[in-house]
Amino acid sequence: MIKTNRCCLVFSKSGPLRFISHLDLLRAFQRIIRRAELPTAYSQGFNPHMLMSFALPLPLGMESAKDYAEIVLSEEMDVREILERLNQSTPEGLNFLTVRVMAPEEPRFSLVETVADSLQAIRDNGMRGAIAALIQ
Repeated sequence: MIKTNRCCLVFSKSGPLRFISHLDLLRAFQRIIRRAELPTAYSQGFNPHMLMSFALPLPLGMESAKDYAEIVLSEEMDVREILERLNQSTPEGLNFLTVRVMAPEEPRFSLVETVADSLQAIRDNGMRGAIAALIQ
């Protein structure tokens, strides 16, 4: 079994890049990761693909100041090096803000489920209750 490292990426998308679709953004991420020469983990199976996921797709034409994605690396790397390599490989309008390597003992979570849970907490408890729940 290959040891993998999950990385949470925080990025922004602005300018002309706001006009690319979510699927095009996914392809752009794959190219950026290849160009940055990151040791990416792939799925096991007949048609392997990069292990990555996004929190939520943005509507076409929308900018994002802080969006989330997760990639899985097959080797350990320094966070600063990952961030530097990614930012050197991006087109204008896409910037990686932070990278966080998640500890192996951290439970696997879905970025989409996290966003959905946050929205449900806001509906149930109002904004103050949701913020209090997230801080705890």
